[in-house]
Amino acid sequence: MRTIGILGGVSYYSTIKYYEQLNILYNEHFNDKTSCPCIIYNLNFEEIFHLQNDNKWDEIFKIIKISSEKLKDAGADFFVIPSITLHKLHNKILSEIELPFLSFLDVLLNVLLRDNTKTLGILGTKITMEEDFIAKHLLKYEIHTIKPSPIDINLVNELIFKKLIKGIIKKNDEEKLIKIIQRMLYNKAEKILLGCTELPILLKNANIDLPLIDPIIAHCNAIFEFSINN
Repeated sequence: MRTIGILGGVSYYSTIKYYEQLNILYNEHFNDKTSCPCIIYNLNFEEIFHLQNDNKWDEIFKIIKISSEKLKDAGADFFVIPSITLHKLHNKILSEIELPFLSFLDVLLNVLLRDNTKTLGILGTKITMEEDFIAKHLLKYEIHTIKPSPIDINLVNELIFKKLIKGIIKKNDEEKLIKIIQRMLYNKAEKILLGCTELPILLKNANIDLPLIDPIIAHCNAIFEFSINN
């Protein structure tokens, strides 16, 4: 089995969910108490948050590179980042970091190709929704993306940073998010990416039947398969 390096802390809450889901997959696969072989190195979200707001992505990349080296030195065979926003650096990470990177963007692409999805609605942080790093990754396979309205972008971003990264779950926030999803589906999105790893946590108890992509489930399934298949 390959040892998984998890570059966590952004946020700590989504990192917990990755760790939990990966251990569930190992337990189920081996039908016993086998634990996930992983090493977690936490980034300081306070530092990353301010660097993002100041658009200092070169500084963020330096932090990721140094941290990946610590994971490698500790015995990780590859690494993942439980933050979709940080996948803005997808290409730079793949080309300039030695430790293999299992990117969520590649996992997402495989899911969409498998399901023959041609139009994807994107939710997430403001950076994820407004910038085009996901759209560019998908467009070469003729998969198009849809953004929420500017008002909904601000609402979702505020929800993430003021509540979800702290684990604050409110029923009225769940209802607001569902309405935003329904508006995007009305605008011809075939599936909706819950493109911040905190968003699925808000909907975990919702009684809904919507075409959603949970990045935690999708990414952890791919991480698990890569880890156990040498």
